[in-house]
Amino acid sequence: MNELNEKLANVKKSARTGRKVSTALLIICIVAFVLTVVAGSVILGMGKRFDDALDKAEEKGESVSAVMDAEFLSVSVEDFSKIDTDVPFLQKALDEHPMSTAFGIYILCVSVEVLLLCIVFTVVRDTFALIENEDNPFTTKVIKKVTVVMIVGTICIGLMVGGAAVIYGAILTWLVRTILEYGKVLQTQADETL
Repeated sequence: MNELNEKLANVKKSARTGRKVSTALLIICIVAFVLTVVAGSVILGMGKRFDDALDKAEEKGESVSAVMDAEFLSVSVEDFSKIDTDVPFLQKALDEHPMSTAFGIYILCVSVEVLLLCIVFTVVRDTFALIENEDNPFTTKVIKKVTVVMIVGTICIGLMVGGAAVIYGAILTWLVRTILEYGKVLQTQADETL
């Protein structure tokens, strides 16, 4: 019995550590989200001034080729002025200041990915807190929460990485859920024998 209490204490300690790490990562993601929204908005707001600044830097011989050779969603966008759209105000912005428009939108798209990470770290943090506060880690509530976290994480990783990650994440989710369900059965049997 003493060994079981020690193991449960280790689970709670691990969950507490996981909650703290998740909280730290959530704070970093929130800061990154705010910075990317502000940066994207500022670049969009600069308009022609941003494009002119890039042109001046290139005239001075400063390296802006890394900026010019950007790739977004696996599509090379070396010359943003060649992008066409049916949205009139967006097409006007692309015609007048293509670099500002494209990079501003790109950075705002990055902010959406960071927002997804904020959501994931929030759910993960809450899951660790639940495990820390439950009497045992094999409750239906914990199993459901862990499953949800793994599904959300799999979807987010899949959106960022691709299909193979989704398949791997789905298999991993199924495996972890099966192990937790087995642990729940063992815990119920152990409780009944006491």
